[in-house]
Amino acid sequence: MYFPIAMGYIDPDGNILESSPGIVVNMDLDPGISPSLGYRVKFPDGLVKDKNYIVVVTAETHEEEGDFMPTTIGIRHQSSSGFEVNIWAGFRESRTDRIDAAKSHWHFVVYDVRKYWKKKYWRKKFWKKLK
Repeated sequence: MYFPIAMGYIDPDGNILESSPGIVVNMDLDPGISPSLGYRVKFPDGLVKDKNYIVVVTAETHEEEGDFMPTTIGIRHQSSSGFEVNIWAGFRESRTDRIDAAKSHWHFVVYDVRKYWKKKYWRKKFWKKLK
């Protein structure tokens, strides 16, 4: 079993509601990049060695004017210092559907499998399962 090395619960404005120590989250509002609304998660120094870690993100359903819209969430620009998150919500307008960048509560969990793989115990257990 792998254990998370970092996690967080973030509100729509980028404020940390709960997180692992040392995590910093900023709103990323750059009108020159599409989508222009997102979040930047920064790790404390030494949390990971490189960009090869696993991130699991989940967005809560987006609400606007009492209507709930389906959301999707994704990450980009994963590096040893952190990653960026974008959330989109589906909007239903007269005869058309559209998806726009949106603000929503969201969660993340970070795993670094190699931290556990290097331990002799995990390697033995893994190879026994393959035989």
